[in-house]
Amino acid sequence: MKAPEVALKDRREAVGSEFTVDDWLWVKVFALKAGEMIEQHTHCFDHVTLIATGTVRKWINGQDCGEITGPKPITIAAMTEHKFLAITDAVVGCIHNLRGEGYPAILED
Repeated sequence: MKAPEVALKDRREAVGSEFTVDDWLWVKVFALKAGEMIEQHTHCFDHVTLIATGTVRKWINGQDCGEITGPKPITIAAMTEHKFLAITDAVVGCIHNLRGEGYPAILED
């Protein structure tokens, strides 16, 4: 399945929050409605994405990896382009080890 293109006018900022626990742990939570997408991006280091509730479809480096239903943690390897589409309403959390750097490096947005 090819990732649907979401028109700029239809995109929505993630609802939820991001927070840092000292310089080592950063979490960003997305509350998605069915059909909303976490756009493709790349990080320098591995991180965990927690599909807390709902079902999402995952793409890695442009390849459709299928649907994931929460609760389920998944590892996203460093330097891989990744994005998620909410199939149902979903809550997704990205969890990064900051390695004392203060914020996760995003190479491509």
